[in-house]
Amino acid sequence: MSRWIDQLGTLSEKLGTIGDIDEDGDDDMQDDDRSERKYESDKKLLDDTLRQVCEVVRNASTEGAGELEQISDGMYDFMPSFAHGNEESLKAMDSESFLVFFKDYLDPNVSRNTIRAAGGASGPWNTGTQPHAKSICLSRFRQRLTTSATDATPLAQAVYQARCEITDDRIPVPSKMLISSGQSCLAVIGAGGWKNRDPMLQCYLLGHDNPLDQRMCFSPGLSEVAYTLATDEDRKLVFAADSDRVKSYSAHPGLPGVLWGPVRPSRRADYPRGAWQGARVEYRLPQHGPRGKRIDKGKYNTENSMRDNDDGEEIEASTGNTPFTVIEFADATLNPAVWHRHAPTGNMLCGTNGRRSGVYVCVSVDLENGGRYAARYLGHGRDVEDISTSEGDPNAFATAGSGGYARLYDLRQPLPVVTFDQGHQLEYCPAAVLVHPDGVPTLFTAGMRSEQIKMWDIRAKATVYELSTGNNAVATMAWDSKRSVLYAATECEYMDRMGYHHDYRAARIPKWADGKQGYKAEERPDEDDDDEDMDDNEEEEEEEDEFGRCWPEKAHRGESHFGYAFDVGDHRIYRYAFKEDPDTTKLPTYGDASTRQSHW
Repeated sequence: MSRWIDQLGTLSEKLGTIGDIDEDGDDDMQDDDRSERKYESDKKLLDDTLRQVCEVVRNASTEGAGELEQISDGMYDFMPSFAHGNEESLKAMDSESFLVFFKDYLDPNVSRNTIRAAGGASGPWNTGTQPHAKSICLSRFRQRLTTSATDATPLAQAVYQARCEITDDRIPVPSKMLISSGQSCLAVIGAGGWKNRDPMLQCYLLGHDNPLDQRMCFSPGLSEVAYTLATDEDRKLVFAADSDRVKSYSAHPGLPGVLWGPVRPSRRADYPRGAWQGARVEYRLPQHGPRGKRIDKGKYNTENSMRDNDDGEEIEASTGNTPFTVIEFADATLNPAVWHRHAPTGNMLCGTNGRRSGVYVCVSVDLENGGRYAARYLGHGRDVEDISTSEGDPNAFATAGSGGYARLYDLRQPLPVVTFDQGHQLEYCPAAVLVHPDGVPTLFTAGMRSEQIKMWDIRAKATVYELSTGNNAVATMAWDSKRSVLYAATECEYMDRMGYHHDYRAARIPKWADGKQGYKAEERPDEDDDDEDMDDNEEEEEEEDEFGRCWPEKAHRGESHFGYAFDVGDHRIYRYAFKEDPDTTKLPTYGDASTRQSHW
């Protein structure tokens, strides 16, 4: 056993003593005093031990120790990874703030409060904070920041100044979005139908002025909600899969769907959600459907389906083709939850399902050579939810995780280059998009609880601005590199599965943020004018919104946080098209949510 593993083993034993009862305590000491002394002792032990763990891992990484693959990424699913120290991370949780968090689990008498890290702009939106006259009013910038974009990089400058046009479209509850490798088609899978139990697929052809007007909707006959997407650019196909079958559709309008499957992986690869994405396999494409021949013999069993299939037509009865190729993983314990093909190497970047495997792992898997690990990447304290690569840097990839962090990696080293704290340890980060406009490394991260998108300058290691999503949680994102467009699929969490809105109040919208009356930059609010400081008369007056508009009571932002106040009230996909001279007067339409229970 190497000295690195031996050192970590010793430190692991020290961590295991935290919380142990001291049998030799002073009998004359009060229980409260003994509890406080034990807490202080555990606090110091945890602090010292975690610092030593970080030091061992960094030293092992510096010396290129192969034993890094034996190091576990996360100890508890509620605890963020300590792959980074403060000098390398963006707003990383330092030791002291971590102990405040972990105190809840050391002291049973303390209520389980989470850390509320400071961050983000406060007060009402102000045009004086916008870096350019064409910066969209649905952006909010951090101040006193020199970014990596310059006049010599005009496209990057447009992205960094949020010069974009925003269009939107209504969608089912989204789960995953993907753009084909040639940027010809955008596909979104989600849930719709009765109580959002039915799989839904929407495709958009990207070669149009407004692709969101070129929507194709499909209702895959799968027995579950679709979990995974893949595309075939050459054949113009989009694949959607649940646990049993893969359904493929032509990305050209008017052509019928076809079925490939079912997916019947080996016992050592029995988590097929995404396992076929990017794999080199051969498949036939027979047509089927109501007027087509059912593929393969037998009939698919729908007894265990959550879908409403009373008429027998909702779920496709075909059992599908049997697989032609099965790839077994060299590691029999590998439970992939998310996959992304790294084009330069052909390997699959994979994040495991931590609750099934018992460890949170991100690996590069060589499917062409027995499914062996090509590399392992440390630093994840929870599941990896998304993986993004960019043509601008073949050695870089980014991950987004349920622990609230996004991380940037260099393929050639196991530790992350930098960590981005999307939600200050408080929120789920479901998506990250790595882009390189004019070669400038840039990251977009999705916020669920914060209901917005953050744009990061990787070189400056700072947040540049936030983009509004109309009080919707961001579920998934994609980048069209050919047209410099960011797509974001969002979910309204103030609408239940039956389509009823809840927890809304009357909106209090300042005149300068009223899209109904038109956005007027010269009517900017005073910097010291905060909507929270309005007197009772002003607040009561603004509650009487003449258009009957409403605002979620639990919205993360108030009506004055952005230059245009709008609540979307349903699930939407947004298209942020960055360009030198955008038409910023085109704004998303205000939703129709009501303070009364209203059906969607």
